[in-house]
Amino acid sequence: MTQARIEKEFQRPFRFTLYGDPATAKGVRAAAIGGHVRVFKPSGVVSWQGSIITQVAALHAPAFTGPVGVTMCCHFKRPTGHPKTKLRPHVVKPDLDNIYGRIMDALEQAPGLFAHDQQIVFAQLSKYYAGPGEPTRIEITVFDATGRAPSGFADLVADGG
Repeated sequence: MTQARIEKEFQRPFRFTLYGDPATAKGVRAAAIGGHVRVFKPSGVVSWQGSIITQVAALHAPAFTGPVGVTMCCHFKRPTGHPKTKLRPHVVKPDLDNIYGRIMDALEQAPGLFAHDQQIVFAQLSKYYAGPGEPTRIEITVFDATGRAPSGFADLVADGG
């Protein structure tokens, strides 16, 4: 579903871009220390999530209280050997579902937007290499999904995916 269709079909779409490398969205780590397991977030993850929270707080996002839909497109640093003319999918780690989970965890902590990621009833995710000269970033749209699914979604579910 394109951004234009989302903005046409749904009320109050909120679009924003988070700048920074999506690859830094690593998760919680565990280590055995003195016979006990300790769970911690690496310092890079804490600062990355803090950066997301700060960026979203500065946007004065609307508060979504009901069901929401989310689109997310991650743009990774383009390797020097990649052709510069085509949009290239990012088919290496990190996995898209891991990035999505880390971002949603950070967005829950940001003021406004939505209270819990349980409110998300529709998600469209993608990851590509950034174009030549473009910054690494994550483009996100959050929209009110009350009352109906995006067009074509019901047909997809009825057909079994």
